[in-house]
Amino acid sequence: MSDPTSSEVTSEVTPEPAEQTEPAEQIAPAEIAPPSPREAPMLKHEVWQALQDRFIARGEVVMPCVPAMLDNCLDRIAGIFQSIGGKVDSEAVSQIPRNLATKVKEGFDTSVHSRVHFQYERKKPPEESVSFQINIEVSNIAHQYKQWLETRAPPLFGTHPDAKVMAVAALWGEPSQVPVLDPRSNIYQ
Repeated sequence: MSDPTSSEVTSEVTPEPAEQTEPAEQIAPAEIAPPSPREAPMLKHEVWQALQDRFIARGEVVMPCVPAMLDNCLDRIAGIFQSIGGKVDSEAVSQIPRNLATKVKEGFDTSVHSRVHFQYERKKPPEESVSFQINIEVSNIAHQYKQWLETRAPPLFGTHPDAKVMAVAALWGEPSQVPVLDPRSNIYQ
């Protein structure tokens, strides 16, 4: 007789013929990857905080001086500060938008080709702060062309004429009747 308080259930089931399936793929123990450092249980919050002193970050972000893009520039800077994990003086952080806006406007007013340089560095312990500097690089069209000559392969202006230039030139009339200055001969024709 069976005990009425027992929870063991036994039954015999005759399996129905199943569709033929491939056997489950066996994974060899050597193929199992070890847990990544992010998943390792031994990397506790305290250990991670202790290792923060060994992280040093510094860099420079160069952006065009376009006042309409100021919010995008500030978003990038905020992302940098968040990613390097340094503490920034709240007074200094509150000055970044004003200082950056001033520099971007100054650079744009000087030349539309100017760029703003945002340099940052997480200071070494025990300070645990981030310092930054904002400068502008004033550039002009002559400097841009010089960079083109140094960095681009010819043809510098493409292989086809600009459609707008050709349309304007066509408005001047018959090419043989339009006076031009030939730069090769320095003669006005």
